[in-house]
Amino acid sequence: MGPSAITTLNKFMPSLLELLADEESCKAPTLLLSLVIALHRICQHLANFISPYMGTIVIELSRLLQLDTTHLGSQQYRQQLQFRLEDTADQLARNMPPRVLIPAVAEAIHKCVNAKDRLSLVQPMMQLLERYFQKRSGDELTSHLHELADVFLETLNIRNHMHQNAIQSDVLEAVESSTVAAFCSSLVLKLSEETNLRFLALNHGDVQIRLSALQSLNEKKNIFVLFAGHFLLNAVAVLKQMRSAGWAKVPALVDQLRAAVLDTLAVIFLHDHEGFTTAERFELLTQPLLDQLECIDRPDRVDKENIRDERIVPHLVPCIANLVVAVKDDAAAKKLNYQVLLKAKHDSPKVRFAALQILESICAKMGQDYNSILPETIPVIAELMEDDVPEIENEVQRVIVEMETILGESLQEHLMS
Repeated sequence: MGPSAITTLNKFMPSLLELLADEESCKAPTLLLSLVIALHRICQHLANFISPYMGTIVIELSRLLQLDTTHLGSQQYRQQLQFRLEDTADQLARNMPPRVLIPAVAEAIHKCVNAKDRLSLVQPMMQLLERYFQKRSGDELTSHLHELADVFLETLNIRNHMHQNAIQSDVLEAVESSTVAAFCSSLVLKLSEETNLRFLALNHGDVQIRLSALQSLNEKKNIFVLFAGHFLLNAVAVLKQMRSAGWAKVPALVDQLRAAVLDTLAVIFLHDHEGFTTAERFELLTQPLLDQLECIDRPDRVDKENIRDERIVPHLVPCIANLVVAVKDDAAAKKLNYQVLLKAKHDSPKVRFAALQILESICAKMGQDYNSILPETIPVIAELMEDDVPEIENEVQRVIVEMETILGESLQEHLMS
């Protein structure tokens, strides 16, 4: 494809993109492959001349990357089609300057977020950004942080309106995961600590960000405690909203968001070796965390017949236990333990059962230090040994054995006194 193609590009390109957008073209294997090869060659050799069409290219390429090709041609054909599409995305990431690609992708994402039937296209768009970030230096991307922050916020903010819109859970998860991968696994690690702080500050405001992004970054590099303070108030706000009537209309999606928040906080507490978890932050977090126990026995829960909660407790238990260790304050630990003991007297068997699991985890984290607050725990455990619910009686016996192992002494004398 030589220089002569440039003079006809303004006539050829609109027709090419129109054919790519035509659903009938996608049903004709030979035509579809020809169109994709043409797009691939143009992005490879004429990247400097296609900026007016970049927004449409991004949308159509994303749609084709998600196209179901199982009914099209042979396996060899499908492999060739997929290779051309993937390499087209690579060519864009390699050849397009940030001033062209980033605004085009941002505009395409905005259109798809607002057109709910095209929301699934955001995933390949985010994957394109991820490729782009990997091939660019931090200096090249710094001048576009405001625009990228807007994309980040708009995409992750979808979940905040999930109770107003009918959004498929798998689509939302795919969009969020690809956003996290692009921004936290690729972009943030390219930026300096100072630039990261400015970028995160852009994301701190009246929009509540899905906090699984924080956990994803922690999995890549344990540096996020430095920035966790920018998101802490958002985490508290999200936890408080979990009990609202509006959020109860979509329990499955709420459970996913709650898990992301709790898992993120658990990671932050686990890696807090610099005193991030102050007494003030401990007070801020304690009640919203414990209030999550009240959500276990809500009438809208699908597993309400099972006393062992599998949706909230597995995320809440390590979060609270890590918080106790992170605060490094015996008085605070004693206070939180007392509040859990109050939950162990709750009217709901499911809440009592969950409180027992939390007590066991706190004891495991504190080790021998738990002996200082054991006296106030013993009466509650003794009371639960005579609980009317057999599952709780059995759980108490198991917890007692575990605590005896942790503390290195028998609790029977204390329980019988």
